[in-house]
Amino acid sequence: MPDALLEPIANNHAFSYEEFTHWYAGSCNRTFGPAQDSFTNLLDALLERELDDIARARIRLSARVKSPIRLWLKLNSTDYQGQANSLGEIPEVIDDIVGLRITCNNISDVVRIRELIATLPSAEDNDGASLAADPAEEKLYYRDPKKSGYRAYHINLVTLVPHPGGWTRVVSELQVRTLLQDSWGELTHEDTYKASVGLPPLAEKIARRMADVLATVDDLAQDLRDELERAASQSVADVVDEVEADPDVVADGSNASLSAAVAVPPAPLRQALVDETRRIVGKLTRQAPLAQVSGLVQGAFGREISNDWGGFGSFRALLEAAVPEATVVSTPPGYVVPPGVLPSGVVGIEATTGEHPDDVPGVPQVIRRLHLHDRSLPEVGQAAIGALIEAIADALSSDHLSSLEIDLRSPGIRDTNALAKHLRDRLLESPTPFSRSQIDYMLKALLFSGNLRAGIDTQAVGEILAGWFMSRGQMLGAVTDPVEDRDEIRDWVGLKP
Repeated sequence: MPDALLEPIANNHAFSYEEFTHWYAGSCNRTFGPAQDSFTNLLDALLERELDDIARARIRLSARVKSPIRLWLKLNSTDYQGQANSLGEIPEVIDDIVGLRITCNNISDVVRIRELIATLPSAEDNDGASLAADPAEEKLYYRDPKKSGYRAYHINLVTLVPHPGGWTRVVSELQVRTLLQDSWGELTHEDTYKASVGLPPLAEKIARRMADVLATVDDLAQDLRDELERAASQSVADVVDEVEADPDVVADGSNASLSAAVAVPPAPLRQALVDETRRIVGKLTRQAPLAQVSGLVQGAFGREISNDWGGFGSFRALLEAAVPEATVVSTPPGYVVPPGVLPSGVVGIEATTGEHPDDVPGVPQVIRRLHLHDRSLPEVGQAAIGALIEAIADALSSDHLSSLEIDLRSPGIRDTNALAKHLRDRLLESPTPFSRSQIDYMLKALLFSGNLRAGIDTQAVGEILAGWFMSRGQMLGAVTDPVEDRDEIRDWVGLKP
């Protein structure tokens, strides 16, 4: 839309459209762009941690920053006109400048996402660069549709984006829709019309009818999924009955129907469960969440198998019987380490110093726990981590970046690779010769938090990384005492608690 058509509307504000566009460009670079990346990474980490492979495959996550034209039109709409008296107040008035959307298969997936969001800390308690939720802004449109017929689940999420002078609080609206609900929004141009004008009366009527029809199809799709899962469970139950009636039938592989009913070698169910669990763990090349492995087992036998896990009582008991040489890490959310693979918590230090992590003094417990998930996180003493942070800050000086021909105005993975190689070579003669993967982890923490940029000093790098470690720790269940763990991390990186 030409600026000439928009400029007259600016008379409703204390700022012009030209001033607005200048503010928007700067805010996107400093705040909204980094916030979009942080929200995406944190929410994706939550989904990866809490959902098994099957459930995760049903969910698609996307994010966007509202365009300047659409933001301007929303500011001048009836609901928001005159609420922002200055440019700085715009993010306080408009809560969906950064938007997140999850599209999933069925209503039950929407409910599951809502349950996961409920586990996040409240926005009122958000004192670090973590992900929090604002229950006061929760909207259950999938239960109580809008007048237009719109159905979805909405809630506001909050994160803190680090700046050299402190932290900026950013709010994002998360929309969770089924595939059919999302299709309705696209077909009716819901996202286009709501920012400016309403639908024509006839179109509004048609849209409501479409919404009702698609809602019915959504219910049918849920019924279909429930019935398929019930049928899978019944197949397992039938196999159990057949095995109990004549266990010798399957001993010699003569029962073809059993083999077809359950995709495992023909054997009594208990043994088949052990064999399948061992097969799944045997295919792992690195440690995996217990929930993911149990989900794969349930995928083969049906949900009902989890009621008693074939007589083992718990999945862990089944796992220990099936793969006694595997290692089970109890640190939440729990991991299984396949035979021949070292737990990630002991890799980093042995690779760089030859010492076991427990022998390195001064490492916060939260960092030790986080290292179980992030194997490249340097698990070193205070002096060593301080030296690495100082080296990173020095490498990000304008002179160093210029000599390396690295431009961080739009940083990416290629830039982190070049910086990691430079720092690894530079630190080879240091008391702690960090591996490239460890240095790369630190640089990507800066990149993914939107803070890989020229000219940030040692203090700023420490602040950003401390926030990142705390955020990751909270998302991965490594934080046990938020205040104590935060203070220990800050002290570790050379900051005052």
